[in-house]
Amino acid sequence: MTETTTTTHKHQTFPVDGFENDFTLELMLFEQVTNAKEISDSIKSGSFDVEVALMNPKTIFTENIVRLATFKAIASMETKCMVTRTLHSEIIFNASPKTNINEAFRRFGAGPDSTAILVARVCDKKKEQIVVDTGNSSNSSNSEEHIREKVRKWIDGKEIAATRENLQRFADTNAIKKYYKIDAAELKIASLEDGVLMRIGAREVI
Repeated sequence: MTETTTTTHKHQTFPVDGFENDFTLELMLFEQVTNAKEISDSIKSGSFDVEVALMNPKTIFTENIVRLATFKAIASMETKCMVTRTLHSEIIFNASPKTNINEAFRRFGAGPDSTAILVARVCDKKKEQIVVDTGNSSNSSNSEEHIREKVRKWIDGKEIAATRENLQRFADTNAIKKYYKIDAAELKIASLEDGVLMRIGAREVI
């Protein structure tokens, strides 16, 4: 994967391999979250107007998992073969080694009991450029910083840097090995992350 990464304050921005000219992926990480039930309800009701993927850092334990799932989601969108209703729900679906949608959201998405949430958002570079070209980037409701602030106000928790090290603090390795069917013999020759990425990448052909 392309390693060019931008870190600004606590969020991180990554290129989307294969779609570098059109999209970027932004990650924000929150711990000590106290309003996950309200967040979940607002997602279901559609009352929160920013489209994001709310992911579970217990099972989404490195940024490369989100990057690969995002690539697959955008590829599905571009070829009009998405399984879920939105691009961001497709990211959560593609983090799963299986094609059961409910299972994917239960295991890899944030839920009403979550105390840590990884926020993933795909940014359309063409739309960003339109905002910049109009000269209203600092005030527009579509500006990137305005959207980040809405997310920060929405999630009642402590934002921390969305780094690999912080993500791995939340990892439930037993659950990860169980969900992706990774055994001790495989871990002697490959990392846990390698095993997860292989299964996500090859899901449709395994």
